[in-house]
Amino acid sequence: MLGFGSLNFNAVGVPKVGVNASDLVDVYDKVMETKDNYIAVNLANDKNSKKRASAAVIGANAGLLQMFALGGIYALVKAFPKLNIPLINKFVVKNFDHWIDIAKKNNPNKSKAHQLLVAFGAKALYAMGTGALLGYGGALYSTERNTIINGKISNTKAGAEGSWISAGLKSLASTEEGQEIIKNSIHKNSDGSITVKFNGINKEYNISKKELKDASKEYISHSNEEGKVTKFEKKFSKGDGDVLAFEVAFEKYCNDLDNGVIKRDKNLPMSIQKITNDGDMLFTDGSVNELYYLLTGKKTSSFDINSDNHDNISEIYAKASLNKFLSDYSKNPEKYSAEIKLKETPNNKLTIRDKYLRIQNIKTDIPYTITKMDAKYVTLADSSKTRQTIEIPVSKLREYIASANYVNFS
Repeated sequence: MLGFGSLNFNAVGVPKVGVNASDLVDVYDKVMETKDNYIAVNLANDKNSKKRASAAVIGANAGLLQMFALGGIYALVKAFPKLNIPLINKFVVKNFDHWIDIAKKNNPNKSKAHQLLVAFGAKALYAMGTGALLGYGGALYSTERNTIINGKISNTKAGAEGSWISAGLKSLASTEEGQEIIKNSIHKNSDGSITVKFNGINKEYNISKKELKDASKEYISHSNEEGKVTKFEKKFSKGDGDVLAFEVAFEKYCNDLDNGVIKRDKNLPMSIQKITNDGDMLFTDGSVNELYYLLTGKKTSSFDINSDNHDNISEIYAKASLNKFLSDYSKNPEKYSAEIKLKETPNNKLTIRDKYLRIQNIKTDIPYTITKMDAKYVTLADSSKTRQTIEIPVSKLREYIASANYVNFS
């Protein structure tokens, strides 16, 4: 159980609340992730372990912490009755009074201190049990939701493996031809397993139902120089089973390369592979170019406006490539999939007005995928949280774009 001597409540950060529905969902998810991660880190360090506790154990500890917090509010209200506002009275005071009344009925001859101790003990056990059930049920639901295979790509949130696989799939899914490529690259078998085929290199991988579920629950631990766990991070993305399957298949492919089972295709870009202390393979510098080639066998095109190695001729060529890219993409959006990066700014933010004239602060330290473009506007999706999109004028994209990787299906 969580050792309270190790707690540091200042470590539980609450993100800034957004202004729309998607922002509020992100805030809720962030709060829940921060809470669970905080408890998991303390549990791991109390046990001198790098392994993340189960969802049920984390839920039980969350319930216990909540009980102590509400118990503190109850004691404060009893000491200062003026603080007993209706909301606190309904959800805190009456609740604790109910447990104390039960303790009095079952221990009529015991002292008041004994009755209070029994009431709080019973309340703590109830809170822990409820928290454990909620944690277990929530994890079960999340696993089922995140492992649905339907041949379609929905919104995802990137894990430690990086966002480039989910970002590339998101960009492909924005076109009918890309959707067909994805559909032809993944297949659910009668036994519940999944086959992912990298048509570009004529290689396929089978992923069992258990493998997929285990992957959805897998975490990477991060430690400081003293060996203490500082955080746990989802190894793979969450939100879409198809994306998860592609990521697991890509890890199998990298392991095959690493073990000499297969040879790297000479046309395939090389991603940097890093083995963690726990033996997990992370893809720290992958590119959508890699995904596009694996699924289509087509070479990608690139340009870099911000390169420090540009001479005058290279600069002219890069700008010409940008103009051609924007013109061709806007005229034939169904024929392209692309990832772009914006010019760096001192605070990694760019203030810009979107299609609806709202002021947006766009991050410039992450890649974006293009999900839609016409002659006037382009829709960009955050590569790490593909549900977050923004529509900006093409003229602004032209002004602030730094580089692009894209594939032409023609």
